[in-house]
Amino acid sequence: MRSTQAIGLPPDLFDSSRAPALVQILDDYRVSREELHQASRSGDAVVPAGRAGRPLRDAAVDVYTDMWLSFVRYLDLYNIELHEVTRDDLVVYLTKRPRAGVPLKQRDGAPPRATKPKRTRGRPHVPEIVSDRYAARLLRLIAKLTAFNAKQRGLEQSSTAAAEMLKEEPYRSVHLRKNNPLPDPLSTTEAISLLRLIMLPPTSLHPDAPRTPVAVRDYCAVALQLGAGLTPHEVRSLQLDSVLLDAEQTGRPIGLTVPRNGNTQARQTPLSRYARKALASWLDARRHHKAMADSPFLLPSSRGGQWPKNGLYEACEAVCALAGVQLGGGYRLRHTFIVRQIRESRRPGSKLTTATIARWVGFKDAGESLAPYQKLLDDRDPTPT
Repeated sequence: MRSTQAIGLPPDLFDSSRAPALVQILDDYRVSREELHQASRSGDAVVPAGRAGRPLRDAAVDVYTDMWLSFVRYLDLYNIELHEVTRDDLVVYLTKRPRAGVPLKQRDGAPPRATKPKRTRGRPHVPEIVSDRYAARLLRLIAKLTAFNAKQRGLEQSSTAAAEMLKEEPYRSVHLRKNNPLPDPLSTTEAISLLRLIMLPPTSLHPDAPRTPVAVRDYCAVALQLGAGLTPHEVRSLQLDSVLLDAEQTGRPIGLTVPRNGNTQARQTPLSRYARKALASWLDARRHHKAMADSPFLLPSSRGGQWPKNGLYEACEAVCALAGVQLGGGYRLRHTFIVRQIRESRRPGSKLTTATIARWVGFKDAGESLAPYQKLLDDRDPTPT
């Protein structure tokens, strides 16, 4: 069972002694899922079909831990009991969601005081926007853990505010494809600005971000999403032996072997010219950083472990900011790659097919998966009449 200490909480993250017990609820819930799953396999219990009956994957645990720590911190800051959470509390939380790992003190019961925006490599930090889809995921987690905690503690009454909000719009039907917004790729101008920055020689010095090994890694992460269509999770999960070298064995990377993850299929995907260059620069630079050089991950954290989800996002956000581009969402770079490939496939005489594009990015069904991108281009590039 993962303890609060094992999660790595900063000592001054919470003000009250009750917060660690709230943090532990997620671990207890995870363990109960695993035990129930094991019991079902031995025939001692019946579990729901689908995801509800499976243990949480490690990647999901990381995401849910970040979500839950953020919510626990909110409860701690405002001295709110979990079983007494109201709808208004949740609305305020979704509007002013505190970051999970940033200490913020509260004195004399007053609301937390304003803090200066975090600055990342000379640029102000821009918080992620909580979409309706992400908010619904947060509410589902809060509803499940609130109910689980009430059952474990034998509480006769407990908050159902999160569960009630999930029955209302926009959260009730946010999962339906027709209600999902179209992909939001970078504009052509933004993509060109970002490419110019990525293509700078590794030895060049940007006034706001010298090309240290960590900076070269960050540029490479952006290049692999923009030039190969990788998802953020795939970038974090790639192993050093995922790199495909050219036939002459000159050491130049030409592609990647990407394992299956969730809805994306296992595949070998080629790299664009600038993604190859960025990856080659990173493979050279990582040799000069002890912790990262010894890591099995292709793009590890600065300590050599798997790159945290938030760490990757903030690094990509900072690189984009240097190019004058606001990232705005973790999948925008992947969306940009897919849109550019579809636009290329529509060019007269092009041999690129949608089936090839789908295979590159791990889509199983080219027609259904690429439909939102096709519609986006139909709206942006209407056929002359």
